[in-house]
Amino acid sequence: MPDRTGKTVMLMRGPFTALVFGMLALFSAVTGTAGQDANVLVVKSIDAPIYDEVVAAFSRNLKALCTPNCTIGELSSITRDELFATPDTDLVVSIGRLAGLAVAEVKPDAAIYGLIPRTTWNEIVSCCPETSPPHATALFLDQPIDRQLHLIRVLLPQARRIAVLFGTHSISRLEEVQLAAERAGLELVSRRVDDSDEVGPELDIMLDDVDALLAIPDSTIYNRDTIYGVLLTTYRRGVPVFGYAKSLVDAGAVAAIYTSPEDVGRQLAAMAADYLSNDSALPPPRMPSEFSVAINKRVMRSLGLPVPSEQTVHRQLQELER
Repeated sequence: MPDRTGKTVMLMRGPFTALVFGMLALFSAVTGTAGQDANVLVVKSIDAPIYDEVVAAFSRNLKALCTPNCTIGELSSITRDELFATPDTDLVVSIGRLAGLAVAEVKPDAAIYGLIPRTTWNEIVSCCPETSPPHATALFLDQPIDRQLHLIRVLLPQARRIAVLFGTHSISRLEEVQLAAERAGLELVSRRVDDSDEVGPELDIMLDDVDALLAIPDSTIYNRDTIYGVLLTTYRRGVPVFGYAKSLVDAGAVAAIYTSPEDVGRQLAAMAADYLSNDSALPPPRMPSEFSVAINKRVMRSLGLPVPSEQTVHRQLQELER
């Protein structure tokens, strides 16, 4: 590892073209020269507010953690000339699924994949074994399944049977969810969906005798073409949906546990600072330790459910994890 007494962090904004990744591969191949500053390249999937917020939080928190020897610079656009002028990269931090998959193809010496589902991490490890630990780690978008089931228990203490749809990307988690449901005293009712067109029919079968639907990330099941149909069907059947993102709550799910962009940026910064400052190995992939709770009060009331405050529920969940 290089001498890390000073650090320059390069922040990347905008789509990352094939040329960019080609040059990044070149930079990654020559990193680690003794005596050079440590440089971090942050790559976003697309220009979107959520990614901008994560990058801003990452930059702000990494600067604070690196004080007084960390200088953070921001590169707002990439051209061929700028790429050749970019210093060697010691650590790549990707934000989002598309950026993660693209960075994995480059096989950098060290990478942190942020804001990706566990299913994407499995894709990365399968397609590019060189990107697996100790050369890479991840901060998952997914919440711990036990935490999600605790949320159901807190808001629906009478619940006994929960439905979960598993798709091609999430079917590998079936046993994990099954065991977690048993620990929570819940019966799991599950169906496998291999195509988005199957979501509606399979959902109709499942909703006859369940108390809630737990959504876990899987693009085969929950995407722009299916999500409103899922939420409308469950609402008409009186079955509350527990989501994995605040956007699902805004769309009609009763509640979700999620990690805010600020929290994601802060946790990614801590992982990066620990690696760069302590000359340590990258930690194993992890789920977010910090979380927030979102509740759709209107839908809760429509379903005849009591509506506690988000702060009260958050506090109860924290107590359950102690």
